[in-house]
Amino acid sequence: MACRAFLRLLDIFFSKVGKSRLTKLLHLLKIENYKYLVTALFLPPPSSPVLIIMPPFKASSERRAPCHLPTDSLSPSSTSPSSRERPESRRLSEPDLCTCIPGGNHSCWDVDFEVYGVSHSDGIGCTTCSNFVSHIHRSRRQRVRGIAEAYTKMHERHDIMWRRGLEEGERRNPSDITTPQGRSRLVQQLNLAQVNQANVEEELRYLTQLYLGQISLDEFLSMFTSPTFATREEFRRLARPGPGSNQSLWNDDLSIDGENLILARESFLSHVASESDLVPKSFSSSVPSGPASAGASLSREAHTSPQVYVDNDVNNRTATPLPSSEHPSTRSRPGEDIPGYYDGNWLASETRTALRSLFETAHSGNADALVKCKALCREAHLLNTQARTYGMRFVLIRWKKPSVNMVSSRGERSCHRNRRQSNAPAATDSSGTSDAIVALSNPKMTDPPEIWYEYLKTHSRSWPNGVRRQINGNPWMPDLRASRIFAQLRPNIDTSQHQVRNQFTDAVLSLFTDRGRYKTLVRQLGLRVSSLPNYVPFTFNRSETCSEEDVARHYASCGVTVKEVENEIEGWAVQHKHERNGKGCSGAET
Repeated sequence: MACRAFLRLLDIFFSKVGKSRLTKLLHLLKIENYKYLVTALFLPPPSSPVLIIMPPFKASSERRAPCHLPTDSLSPSSTSPSSRERPESRRLSEPDLCTCIPGGNHSCWDVDFEVYGVSHSDGIGCTTCSNFVSHIHRSRRQRVRGIAEAYTKMHERHDIMWRRGLEEGERRNPSDITTPQGRSRLVQQLNLAQVNQANVEEELRYLTQLYLGQISLDEFLSMFTSPTFATREEFRRLARPGPGSNQSLWNDDLSIDGENLILARESFLSHVASESDLVPKSFSSSVPSGPASAGASLSREAHTSPQVYVDNDVNNRTATPLPSSEHPSTRSRPGEDIPGYYDGNWLASETRTALRSLFETAHSGNADALVKCKALCREAHLLNTQARTYGMRFVLIRWKKPSVNMVSSRGERSCHRNRRQSNAPAATDSSGTSDAIVALSNPKMTDPPEIWYEYLKTHSRSWPNGVRRQINGNPWMPDLRASRIFAQLRPNIDTSQHQVRNQFTDAVLSLFTDRGRYKTLVRQLGLRVSSLPNYVPFTFNRSETCSEEDVARHYASCGVTVKEVENEIEGWAVQHKHERNGKGCSGAET
């Protein structure tokens, strides 16, 4: 009771005197531990009642053991020895917000490449990370002083690390870097790796269609003689399980809600969206592949017609058409005199040497060689990616049309004369006219970016806005994907809706040139990004204006993810806006 009364008296005295005077008074009275007492009295009230039991204070002459308050109840300004000796006692335990499946891949943490930091994923419920990311994005958008310099330092640091890696690679392989032959060999290895990647991703694309029920298992197996993810026997066994078997061809954890599945099937049947639009974006390829329509028709022909022989050997992935009324004889095939051109040998050095010599001859102005190169390209384009041999892939990757100045008038006359005398299937088109360039059919708006990639390689006059060029003159694939998404999502062309389309374009560029804005709107508006991409044109009332929020809602409903926007669309939008302002950049970052 005496201690409680003493504390009550000090409380009343504090309200009248103040902290500094109370400290001096206790010091003059020689009361021990007055610092702890004053600190405890001046602490803010706790969130829950806390009962503190203190012994009665004695004079210093009796030398009782000092009474220490808990260190976690002291203010940061306290100079207690115990608070310095145990810093871990002041640490706060961070909340564990992980709800991921044990043993699986964690999705609760994410790396924000725009902020360049590790933070909790969106929707996990961490207000600290959300406030931090929003603070960084707002500061960059408002151009707060100093943040641009900070990002410059960070980018310089990354550039230094990249240069060190490049120098280390050159140091380890000096012969492959310094000589033209070594560089060519490395580029060829890269091309082969990209071709293998494209084959796997194309098989995944058709597996998705098989899962959605758009093609049958027999159609799928007719397209791929040696599937990557399982053998043909395993596919058939899993598709037709025996009695009492619970095995399934599909993954149990892959689920699509009924609404999206019905929408996908309706879109496929009504041709609102193409086959490639139903493919998840992680399956898109950065390597050009053959036209999907031609590949599908040839694949069905391989399954139903006895005129096509399909080799099941793993090392021979070719579909060789046999002589018939529809196919020319083997003697008239354009690559018959090229060693190993139709053998499917992936590392045929003789084929590579012969094709390079043919390309050089065609570029020197030889009309016969030019016609032959055109025939090789036309034949390769008529086959799907899986059916092409190594020589065909080499032609599609390495052949570049010669400039107009290279073709002399004599060569042109010889070209016309030889076409009238030759039976080559690719030398003359259906109308009987000829051209000095390998002509490809115009792609449709819904065709995948890979087909547009092939088309733009030989038709640069149709170059889309915002698509940068690589060093070799080919389109930069991330920009091309973003351009094709925009072409399918913008309003349909109409003489009375030019203003509507212009408003949509302005809103798209305003949204995506502000990096991180789409991610912020998805979080703020609570938008749900569709798990199944379905690109449909944007529609709205002409009396209304198109805002950034409208564009974000439309892109999210069509299945455009935040990662796609960050990796592809934002860079394309910046380039597109620069071109509109007359500041276009010709190169692409590789």
